Amino acid sequence: MGVRVSSSLDALQQELGESFLCPRIDHAVDRVLLGLTSKAVSLARAICHLVRGGYYAEAFGLSRSSLETFLLAKFISNKKPEERAQSYLDFFKAHYFNREEVRKKYFPRSKAPSGIQKQWIEDASKFPGGTKGWQSAWNMASEILQDPREYNKKTGEPYQALFEFNAMYEHMSHFVHCTSLSTAPHIPRGGEVFKLVDGRIDDPDRGHAALIFAVGYLQMTAILALRQYNHALSGRLDKRLTRLLLEIRTQITPSRIRVRRRRTGSASSRKSAKRNRSQISGAGITAVRTRPRRGKRP
Repeated sequence: MGVRVSSSLDALQQELGESFLCPRIDHAVDRVLLGLTSKAVSLARAICHLVRGGYYAEAFGLSRSSLETFLLAKFISNKKPEERAQSYLDFFKAHYFNREEVRKKYFPRSKAPSGIQKQWIEDASKFPGGTKGWQSAWNMASEILQDPREYNKKTGEPYQALFEFNAMYEHMSHFVHCTSLSTAPHIPRGGEVFKLVDGRIDDPDRGHAALIFAVGYLQMTAILALRQYNHALSGRLDKRLTRLLLEIRTQITPSRIRVRRRRTGSASSRKSAKRNRSQISGAGITAVRTRPRRGKRP
């Protein structure tokens, strides 16, 4: 399956390259959204390597970064995109500010920064939200996506990434950090001789889920980036990625994680969505259920 994912990523990379997208001068939002798409591709490839090696828990933890690329693209493109994109780019200065605080506390005799780094530190000291984080995942997920294409034509409800945050982000975070949930396979039983574990003992379903998230959130991030150019993924590639997600789904134990494509609106609106190939709510993965699945295995 990892080979199939890699070949699909190659196809996506080739299509984006042949689109000859060029960020506009003095438009930070173009640069940021294309950069997030590129980062999402790299993350997906890294997750493939981890899954191939049997490091399913580590791949699952890394898939949280795939989700974060989508949340960033959603948040930045939604309101005041140029202002938010520039703020996102400028936040690198926070690293120099925090590093200077470490220098002053632990290495006071070392030389203080000068020149451009000093200016970056002064700029970061004025950040209204501080220097510990640009935006919280909750803020990015909960903000309503204002694009009219993302409103459910049947219910009138707008798209929010609340499920992604409440269910997936929290679950993934256990495997980003060394919580007891992610460390459990490594903890020895009492009365048994301790042996080191190389990590390749986790549930394969977690690796399959990581692949689904890597590909699905990459697809959704790419949609948002291409909207800046009034462009969309080709129908052929869109179908290929969707088939791939469904194929990975069949590898998961039926009683475990369920992936569902959210279909919005009437039949006519869905046909319009297929022609447009640009709806977040109809592409990639928009909901993941952790509940038993009845009936035959797909």
